[in-house]
Formats: sequence, structure tokens, C-alpha cells
Amino acid sequence: MKLKTTHTFFILLVCFLSSAQVDVAKQCKKAKYDAQQSRLKAKEFTNDKKLALSLYKAEFNFLLKAEGICENYSNKGLKLFYRSFSSIKKIEKDKVLRAKYTDSILSVYERANAKGVQIDSMFFGMAATWYTRSSAPDYFKADVQFQKAQSWSKFKLSDYNTQVYYKNLYNLYVKTDRTDNELKKRLISEYFRLSTAISDNKLKPKSQMFISQIFNNVVRSCEDILPELAGYLKTLPQQQDVKINSLNNFIDLLDQKKCSDSPEYEILIDTLLKVDRSVNSVIAKAKLLYAKGKNNEALDMLNEAKTLEITDSTLLEKINKKIAGIKLENVRNQYNNKSYKKAYSLGKALTGSIRAEGL
Repeated sequence: MKLKTTHTFFILLVCFLSSAQVDVAKQCKKAKYDAQQSRLKAKEFTNDKKLALSLYKAEFNFLLKAEGICENYSNKGLKLFYRSFSSIKKIEKDKVLRAKYTDSILSVYERANAKGVQIDSMFFGMAATWYTRSSAPDYFKADVQFQKAQSWSKFKLSDYNTQVYYKNLYNLYVKTDRTDNELKKRLISEYFRLSTAISDNKLKPKSQMFISQIFNNVVRSCEDILPELAGYLKTLPQQQDVKINSLNNFIDLLDQKKCSDSPEYEILIDTLLKVDRSVNSVIAKAKLLYAKGKNNEALDMLNEAKTLEITDSTLLEKINKKIAGIKLENVRNQYNNKSYKKAYSLGKALTGSIRAEGL
């Protein structure tokens, strides 16, 4: 009798569990259906943004319900969430509410990770941005996702992801009260890497300006820059116009940081001259030679600059003025060194308004 009772109980239990599974499957299907219908209705009200927004939010909530009920959650579910979230984001103007929905999709993303879902690599960059825009930004988690995104074979650099990535790295550094030297080093090395990448990918000048502004808030001295720059001089782009742009950017940077007396600065100038012997690069070399006290060599470079195509009359006037100034300085140097005959000879060779000063 006892065996029969046990057998009956087992049959009832199996029937109950089977019924429960069928019920869960129905609820899952119903939640997905309701989400789909909400989206279809929202598309009917494109002229009524308020109603469309409420329907997209309903879709999002039904997707949350489905996530909690349905088994075998997959990338497809995550893509449906992203589609719904994108629709809400386009219409919702309230920053607080936008942040709350960002929090929600981040929770979905994290639960998918926790369940062992093989997340599609396309989501790494998105998740990185979500972490920066949530109600409580997590710069560390964002950085992890940014790095995963950049290692994806289909990753494509853009003005947007370049700026968001570098700004997040800076925010992470600031959060340490600027005491994390490893993050500082990374900000410097990433600046050079991104500067090259911006040129390589022909991004807009605003991206270079954006990361340069941040970089200037981090780096104050040559000692910070030069060790990192040396490595990047060995990995300059091969495409000539891109290489020229990168070299000019680095030269401008060292000028700003007053590093023009460094060996690296001279290497940059000489490298630029090899690939672009233009008026600007020749003048840059002349300035360097003059700063090193090599006046005659500087004069040679300035005279060479005059033989190149110059469309700006003001620039030509400046070159002539600089040549005259250096020649007059040579006269005075000879005079101060008591080489009076040499000073007189150089003075006689002067022309124009400075001739009287040289004699």
C-alpha cells in the first residue's frame, strides 16, 4: 500500500512540474508577444512622441519580465533590449530618467554575463559608454569594456569612441586624486597612440584637440613626455601625409611644453625634413639651429626657405626680417669678440635699413 502511495505521489509531482514548465513557457511567450506588440504600436504613433515613448517603455518592461521568466537567455534578448533602449533614448529628454534606463540595461548586461551568455563583441563598446552615463558612473568597469571593445577584430575607431574612451581614462585618473602614476603613464602613452590613430583613420581635427586638452591637464613637463615619445618615433605611420601630420602634431606638442632643446625634438624636425621639405619644415629647422647658436646654418636654411613656393607675402617678409636680424647679430658677435675686421666686413655686406646699424 505504501509503495502504491509513493508511486501515485511521484506521478502527481511529475504532472505538476510538467504543468509548471508549460505555464512558464506560456508566460515567457506572452511577455515576448506583449513586448513585440508594444513596439509595433509605438511605430504607429511617430507623430505623438509622448505616446510612442510610453509604448517603448512598456516594451522595455515586458522584456524585463521575459528575462525573468524565460530560460536560455541569449544575445538575441540583449539585442532586443538594446533596440528598445535606443528608441527610448531618442525621445526621452529627462536626463535622470535616461540614466535610470541606462542603469536598467547595464543590469541586464551584467546578468547576461553572470549567466555565462557568450556576449556579442559589438556590445563591449556600448556597455563601456553605458557605464560612463549611468546614474553612478563606474569608470573602472567602463575602461575594462573599452579595452575589450578595442581588441575586437571588427572594432572601428571613430571620433565619438576616441573621445569617450580618453575622457573616461582621465576621469579614472582624477578619481584617484591624480596620484596613480600608472594611470598617468597610460594617459601619456595612449595620447601618442591615439594621435597616430587619429591621423591614420583621418578623423576630424576636433578629436585631436579634445584629447590634447585633456593631455595638457595631465602633463606639465618634458620629463613626462619624452620617455614615451621615443617609442612612438619608431612606429610612425607609413603613409606620407599621415606621417607628416603626426610629426607636426608632436613638434607642436614639444613646443608647447618647452621641450625644443631635447634630442627628440631635433629628431622630429630632421624626420619631418626627410618626408616634407616644405617652407614650414625648413623654417622649423632654421629656428632649431638658431636656438643652438648655429647662426650660419640657420641662415642657410632660411635662404633655402625663400627658394621654395611661398604664397604668403607676410611670411616672406618675416623670413627676410629674420635673415637680416641674424646677419646683424653676427656682426655684433664678431665685434664683441674683438674681431673688428671681420665685423666690418660683415657689416659692409648688409643691405637695407640695417646696413647703418652694422657699420
